[in-house]
Amino acid sequence: TCSSDEGIVKLWDLRNLKNFANLLENENLKVGSLAFDSIGQYLAVGGLDLHLFQVKNTECISKFSSNKDIITGINFGQHSNSIVTGSMDRQLIVYSQ
Repeated sequence: TCSSDEGIVKLWDLRNLKNFANLLENENLKVGSLAFDSIGQYLAVGGLDLHLFQVKNTECISKFSSNKDIITGINFGQHSNSIVTGSMDRQLIVYSQ
């Protein structure tokens, strides 16, 4: 996974070195952090908002807009039941089911 200056998140298959999906292509966002859950089922992408994607079908399943500045750190909790974000505004936010 990588992010470009345009805010496009690219998913790569490292077995054959192919880019198989582009996320947030039309959003024009700054991406500050990326994180997969422990089994690779979900991808969290943080900019000003937190986007949660299902990796298998690259669908955005949730979007959270609680942060006031760029998210610089993302971590999934045990069993992917929660996500914690840290941002440039010094806020630590916990999202949970």
